[in-house]
Amino acid sequence: MAWKKLENGISVGHFNSVDSIPGFNCSQVYVKKIEAIDKNPEKAVTLFLLHDIGQYHGRFQSFIEWMRQRNPYVTFVCMDFVGHGLSSGTRGHFEQFDSLVNDFHYLLEQFYKTKENGERWILLGHGMGGLVALDLMNRFQDSVEDKVDGLILSNF
Repeated sequence: MAWKKLENGISVGHFNSVDSIPGFNCSQVYVKKIEAIDKNPEKAVTLFLLHDIGQYHGRFQSFIEWMRQRNPYVTFVCMDFVGHGLSSGTRGHFEQFDSLVNDFHYLLEQFYKTKENGERWILLGHGMGGLVALDLMNRFQDSVEDKVDGLILSNF
């Protein structure tokens, strides 16, 4: 996945949805990464944020700003599900729930290539994003259990 660096430690990128059929319905998944203010490797945490149905990464903007003021060691990663936010696809629609989980699993595998020693990973899933995180932990337990250190599921 190629990253485009923006200002203030923000990078954005896209990848092809894992279940896309090239040349037919090749959906692009949008990812936004906000680097930690303080990059102390002993305190590093990456928080993966998964939104609810009908929402997008911007749903977490106020939360991210609040957290960054109090926890400068946290890097935030937001992924817009296919059909949501800046990902391609029919707005608010996805073909199969499994595809959302497969895309997130792919994203974690890409990030694992650059994971620092001692860095902790926490998944925060809201609503449908919580179901994605929970299903990921169940279906891909063997490949994610040593990577993910915490799971937060929310639904107001």
